[in-house]
Amino acid sequence: MEAGDFQDAAEVLDERYRDRHHPDRRSAKATLFAYTRRHENLHVFTRWHSLDVAPGGERATAVVDVAMTARPANNPEELAGLRADLYRFTLDLRWNSQQEAWRIRTAEWQRAQIPSLF
Repeated sequence: MEAGDFQDAAEVLDERYRDRHHPDRRSAKATLFAYTRRHENLHVFTRWHSLDVAPGGERATAVVDVAMTARPANNPEELAGLRADLYRFTLDLRWNSQQEAWRIRTAEWQRAQIPSLF
């Protein structure tokens, strides 16, 4: 997302991706495309809370906090002075053995506040 490359951002979505706002991968890709076009300068600051891999190693669940800003932030303290969009994401990941990479199958997110993040 930071590079503004819609294709790279969409590549992490599983072929069967869906969430409460997007019935399929195509719809989610359209949202990613619009977001990358609307936000010319995008910087992403993340903090991983958890990553739980299921037995067998083909599924995982991750919880990650994400701050998106127009300027880079090197630490959480800098976010307070920036106008940032803050979210907590819960991701259902699937291992794609053909591509040898993790892909996001579903995602849930909610707005968050800096004190509850980071």
